[in-house]
Amino acid sequence: MKKFLIAGVVVIGGAVLAAPYLIGTHAEGRFTQGHEWLQQEILYPQVSVQPGEYRKGWLTSETSTRFSFTPAGEGEAPLSFELVHHINQIPSPMGMMRIESELALPPEMAEKLEGHLRGGPLLSAETVVGFDGNATTTLTSPGYSGPLQSGERVQLDWRGLEGTFNSDGKMGHITASLTAPGLSIKDGEGSVTLSRMHYNTDLVRGAYDLWFGTADATLEGIEFDVETPENGPARMQMSKARLTTEQHEDDTRVDIDGKLTFETFEVNGFNVSDGIYEVAYHNLDAASLGQLNTTLKQIMHEQPQDPSLLVDSMKSHVQGLLSQKPELSIRQLRIETPMGTVSGKLHMVLTDPLTDAMMQNPIMLMDILRVDLDASLPKPMVMGLLSSSARNSVTQIAKTQGRSLSSEEVTERSNALMQQQLQGLLAQQLMVEQGENYLTSIHYARHKLMINDQDATPMIGALLQ
Repeated sequence: MKKFLIAGVVVIGGAVLAAPYLIGTHAEGRFTQGHEWLQQEILYPQVSVQPGEYRKGWLTSETSTRFSFTPAGEGEAPLSFELVHHINQIPSPMGMMRIESELALPPEMAEKLEGHLRGGPLLSAETVVGFDGNATTTLTSPGYSGPLQSGERVQLDWRGLEGTFNSDGKMGHITASLTAPGLSIKDGEGSVTLSRMHYNTDLVRGAYDLWFGTADATLEGIEFDVETPENGPARMQMSKARLTTEQHEDDTRVDIDGKLTFETFEVNGFNVSDGIYEVAYHNLDAASLGQLNTTLKQIMHEQPQDPSLLVDSMKSHVQGLLSQKPELSIRQLRIETPMGTVSGKLHMVLTDPLTDAMMQNPIMLMDILRVDLDASLPKPMVMGLLSSSARNSVTQIAKTQGRSLSSEEVTERSNALMQQQLQGLLAQQLMVEQGENYLTSIHYARHKLMINDQDATPMIGALLQ
């Protein structure tokens, strides 16, 4: 009995002593898998990922990941930096290992950034790998305030980053949550400012190497101000923007839904508010989408001398993508403007599979295309569009005839032409009045066109000429 106890203690002790080394071997495999995944997912040929030497120890190990960027312009020096990883292989209640990673910049860059960092390394991460193989990574960046390069006019104010990244052992399910207080870039010509950015995603790798799940990005505000001698001042501002997307598969088909909202949007003094844009792409063929994704990655990675060869190969994938009666819908479009509310919706569907003949002659798509469109524009906006069109027509006619018109004559003739165009559109019921807006409802199917319940099929021939 005593011998059995001694043998048991020896076995258990050996297992305990060997566990850290075995965990280190497992960690090495994870890093190899992670590097391969990064190399596959990064599309830009100017960016490369190279694993460093894996120095495996009993209780701890070390390795690194080198990221290199080669600028496209001639004479520009390549830029590279490393993430240095320290692996603690001693199991704990938190998990079987802990990995601490830190961004190591080239010495000359680190020297330039010294004194401008808001404490700590520019980027650090702590990863805990559980006994089930799942991993949780916590990212931290304290931020940076100073010139992009020594002596440059361009000033960067990066207010840091916090986030978490979770993945299963096979990188088949990932979730992420990132928060950045803000970013500002200024130079002698203007500035760009982003404030309070947040991003969440939950994705699962499905068939054909496609990712399915949800993403949610919010931005408290963005401001763009620039002034150049050639173009003068320009300003763009948006507040409380949010973009959500969802992609899921149903048997052999893929559905993609997206929604963009914002509170205010301004471009050079023109303001709109309470914007909603909701779009959906449904019934896309999953296998063809996967093949398109693979071909695009191949083009991006290899940068072939004659990309048209690969582009030609994509035609069959596009045909396959549209083989399951795909639908495109703008479910909702609504914007408040100083002139009133702009709104609309659109639904397009291919009622039959695409054929080779249709791919060769897109006009044949009219045989299987169905379109439903509803649009509503404020009367002042329609009048403004017609007025601009009329003024251009009057000016062009006068130029063709070699005549010179005064500004009063241009205005008078433009107003008369605008009223004529407006009355013509209303008389033909190409648009109808509804309160303070003009509405248009268009329905097309099987070579028949209806506008506001009026048969407008003869217009198809004129439009296709």
